[in-house]
Amino acid sequence: MVKRFLIRLGIAMVSLVGFCFLGVNLQIVKASITVSGSNYTVTSGNDLFNLLANTSSYWSSSNIPPENMTIKVANTVTLPASDSTLYSGLKNVTVDFQQHQFYVSSPTSSRILVPKASSAQLTLSNVNNTSNSTSNSISNVPSPSGNGVGSYYYNTYYGMLFSADFGLSGGTTDCSAQITYNNVVYDMPNSVAYNQPLTTYFVPINFTGNNTINTSVSGQQLGEIPNIKVSSGTTTLSGGDGSAKFAGAMIYPYYNNLNSKVFPIDISSGSTLNLDNKDTGVPMFAFIGTNNAVTINNNGTLNAISTGTTSSTTLFGTGTNGVTLNSNAGSKTNIKTGTAAFNSKMSTVKLIGNFANTSSTVITSTNSSPLDNSSSWGNNSLMTVSTGAKLATYSGGFNGGGLTNNSTSTIPFNFVGGSTSQGYTSTDVPSDADSYLVLTPNDSVFNTFGSTVDSSKLTAITDNAMLISSQLIGTELGSGTYNWNYGLDKLTSSSQYLSRTSGDTVKFRVIDTRAAKPNFSITASYTEKQLGQPFTMWFRNGMTETQLSTNAQTVLSSNNMSANNSVYTATFDSDSGLLIKANNKAKSGSFSGIVDWTLSNGL
Repeated sequence: MVKRFLIRLGIAMVSLVGFCFLGVNLQIVKASITVSGSNYTVTSGNDLFNLLANTSSYWSSSNIPPENMTIKVANTVTLPASDSTLYSGLKNVTVDFQQHQFYVSSPTSSRILVPKASSAQLTLSNVNNTSNSTSNSISNVPSPSGNGVGSYYYNTYYGMLFSADFGLSGGTTDCSAQITYNNVVYDMPNSVAYNQPLTTYFVPINFTGNNTINTSVSGQQLGEIPNIKVSSGTTTLSGGDGSAKFAGAMIYPYYNNLNSKVFPIDISSGSTLNLDNKDTGVPMFAFIGTNNAVTINNNGTLNAISTGTTSSTTLFGTGTNGVTLNSNAGSKTNIKTGTAAFNSKMSTVKLIGNFANTSSTVITSTNSSPLDNSSSWGNNSLMTVSTGAKLATYSGGFNGGGLTNNSTSTIPFNFVGGSTSQGYTSTDVPSDADSYLVLTPNDSVFNTFGSTVDSSKLTAITDNAMLISSQLIGTELGSGTYNWNYGLDKLTSSSQYLSRTSGDTVKFRVIDTRAAKPNFSITASYTEKQLGQPFTMWFRNGMTETQLSTNAQTVLSSNNMSANNSVYTATFDSDSGLLIKANNKAKSGSFSGIVDWTLSNGL
């Protein structure tokens, strides 16, 4: 029994020694990868690729990646010169660069390829890739292995870390994977070689947090992507340096030569998407292929700016089979272009706009009109305006009504609820849909519920700006300072009305675009700052005199104000409007009070 026990012990000891020996070898191979639960930390580009693509066999049947994992990059790294395919066992991966920059060994590779059959959810987080260099080359940065330094590159033609195989694009119509950019800064504004930060081809992308992507490059684009989705925060995509360098467009949607696709742009509530095309030779978007439509679903804020002034620098160029713009409830859409925002550069001249209640939309052109076409907008083009929506337009190039380039290149409007269209003459580009409220309209038309109206009937052809709204708003409601300065010897024994001796003119200006006939009233209340004031406060409107107290009382209504294209005004000189009533029994002193004005619906 003793001998058998000793033999077993010897075998156990040999096995234990062998285990320790193997453990030492593994630690040498994985020297820069440390693990804590589902968190992995790397210090080199090679080890990052090993985790993402299993380039050095990190993963195996006995070492399976967790379903949710985070890779933290501890320092600046350089990605290896490799087109490596994403490891099939990865499901939900966040690569957190912790505000570090990364470089690349090759400007034509150094990427992780996402297979078309993948459903992995990938997040690139906290990147800080910035450079003002006029060259793509850089020296004395870490090598891919992390041992020593060398000369490498700032960026690639194939985006940031994650990309896809363009060779597979032609046969890929959908992909279940997604790449999310979270708090990513890519700021390389000078035109250097490659420098194309968003290149995912058929893999959908998403933005969270605050992202800034700014690039300029000759012969390429800011990105080749299948969609834009902003789930939270503010994302800015900015391209060009003020000259004509991009090839084809700032962004190529769904670069796969397929037809009949829809490119979606989705902005969530509370989120902001800024699109800024500074290139002077190409549109913001253009398809390779035909019959590819664009659908914009804006639930937050969209700012789209294209500064070029030629017809080629419109928002949507060749291959675009129409655009649908959904300005949903509570959203703000601001489109500002040098040329027409929408024109016949699209393969199919089709525009559908849906403007929901409480949405605010501005479409302007500094050197043309927002819509430019050689004939009326056909192909079922339609602008649908709901009650409570605001739509402001501006034509800086010429007068054509404020929306289209002439009276024949029209588009139909359908009104879901009544709204008023007002025409203006303006020299200033509106910053928002309320910019025209201070202007006096040249003309106005109330468009009834359920009506379909040709755009040429909304405003006069001599106008260059238009506002469609259904709102009640007071732009002036009696605000000001009003003074009475009297000696007691000027007062009589009986109470008398006393005119204002100095201060502002009492003015009211109300805009009511909710119906053909206005329906509102203005009430006033007075609160004295000293108790027992020796006078009473009154409001005189013609023959009607109303004593004011702490209880609000009607002093004006739409029926007794001057009307001008849905703008209603009333002005009162020193002998009308606010007056006080006193007699010579009043005690001397200085007194003050506050008049509160309220604009209300109904008479």
